Amino acid sequence: MDFLQNKRVAVIGHTFGIGKEIYEICKFNKAKTVDGFSRSNGYNILHEDANPLISKIIKEDYDIVFNNVFAPKLQTKVLKVLHQQWKDRSGKVVINTGSCSAYYSIGAANYEHDKLEQADYCIAAGRDYPSKNKCRLHNVSLGWVKSNLTEGIDDKWLLDTYEVALILVNLVNDKPYVISEMVVNSPYPDDMTFKRMAMTARLNASASLQDSIDLVRVGAVAENALLLKWQL
Repeated sequence: MDFLQNKRVAVIGHTFGIGKEIYEICKFNKAKTVDGFSRSNGYNILHEDANPLISKIIKEDYDIVFNNVFAPKLQTKVLKVLHQQWKDRSGKVVINTGSCSAYYSIGAANYEHDKLEQADYCIAAGRDYPSKNKCRLHNVSLGWVKSNLTEGIDDKWLLDTYEVALILVNLVNDKPYVISEMVVNSPYPDDMTFKRMAMTARLNASASLQDSIDLVRVGAVAENALLLKWQL
């Protein structure tokens, strides 16, 4: 992955799941700088409507940003603000973690709406690249991915986290064509199995939600609680 060398990379949501794998891949392949942004180091996307996070990324002037944390309206905001800030800057790349639920409903209307909006935005930006838009945008709409929320679901229905991260990182490599939107999923089960998978994921989400209660403080928001509510 020589294309990562001399690149300054920001990974939003770098401490677990896909984001952690992206972070480690970029570090291993010797990107010039790899910085992570998550609640663990003071960059909760929910804090002040993601403004401190966005300001930090713009100030540090990263070449590559992996927009990998969902929060209602805020992941979309990060995508759009960074693009508007950098649309006249060649060499800038924003890679957005999307969801197949934008196309195949899981019964979470607001989450699905946000994910479709992100995909549509990247597709529209791709139409103008590079004549009117020099900042390259990619959205990858993912199916079920192996994670704490999918524990108890047969692995044959799940995407491997590392493999997903590789797909996202490889989009950094400039090509003579543009992939504005990509849909990636493992084989889909029958409808009854799919419903059982959704129920299992909801039960796992409830357990994670209980764990997140300790994060609540007076005047603060539990990021995990909102994340789980809108994902499922």
